[in-house]
Amino acid sequence: MRRWAAVAMSAAASAAAGAASTACVQPEVLHDVSYDDRFGAATTMDVYLPPHDAVGRPAVLAVHGGGWRLGDKKLEEPLCRRLARSGFVCASINYRLVPDGAYPAAIQDTKCALVFLRAHADDYGLDAERVAITGYSAGGHLASLVAVSEGVTELEPDCEVALTSGEPARVAASIPGAGVHEMRPLSWSAPVRDFLGGSPDDVPERYDLASPIWHVAPGLPPMLLIHGSSDLFVPVQQAEDMYDAMRAAGNDVRFLKMTGASHLWQPGDDAGFWALDQAAHNTDAWAATIDFLYETLGPP
Repeated sequence: MRRWAAVAMSAAASAAAGAASTACVQPEVLHDVSYDDRFGAATTMDVYLPPHDAVGRPAVLAVHGGGWRLGDKKLEEPLCRRLARSGFVCASINYRLVPDGAYPAAIQDTKCALVFLRAHADDYGLDAERVAITGYSAGGHLASLVAVSEGVTELEPDCEVALTSGEPARVAASIPGAGVHEMRPLSWSAPVRDFLGGSPDDVPERYDLASPIWHVAPGLPPMLLIHGSSDLFVPVQQAEDMYDAMRAAGNDVRFLKMTGASHLWQPGDDAGFWALDQAAHNTDAWAATIDFLYETLGPP
């Protein structure tokens, strides 16, 4: 299986990202922007704008983790600030959590947020055709599913902006971190059962429709899978199988396997040091992410 080397980051992308990310000017943050007024704070986003005014910039929609029942948009603040300092518009979203966010609500909310961002491209100085999606854990699942399920009726958003704007729930690239790509192997898990509303015997169609790997077909957006080799919550086999399926269908897919990284605990920069953090926030993961964004979305 091919592995994508994070150190292969282009010199141009590396120099631009490094210079921007160390800039003293902080991004402007628009807090609590509602993308669906029906559900209050549960369907809001924080939008991080790069320090310098521009138009047609690439953007990233960030989706937090927490087993579909915990967490909020603040979890993705460090990533969004870093992306904004590097010239990308970044929107970190809340979405309905279990029980209110049980399947398919969380998926629909994420797509509503995506459509909202595309529909307000002019307001935020972004290019609607250059929007990527990323997420970690449950957010990784949603980022993967959104990328592969455009046009699947059961998973399409029903919010006002989706019904009136004419914008599709379409991304130009996807970066799932430690995501679930096939639900059935994790059907023993309480978070999975609570999210889907039962066991595979109870709701078999939900286990299929909620599994990104079930939707893999030719012509999907490029995908960068990031996963820790020692993840005990979501086994790395999930990413390996998704990589194989995407590649077999002829799609552009890369896989960064973080050796020794778990779901939350992974090695730090110093030998023998371990930190409580997401594997997708590792230095190598950031290098791979920014290179992938430059390659798929183009530079800011």
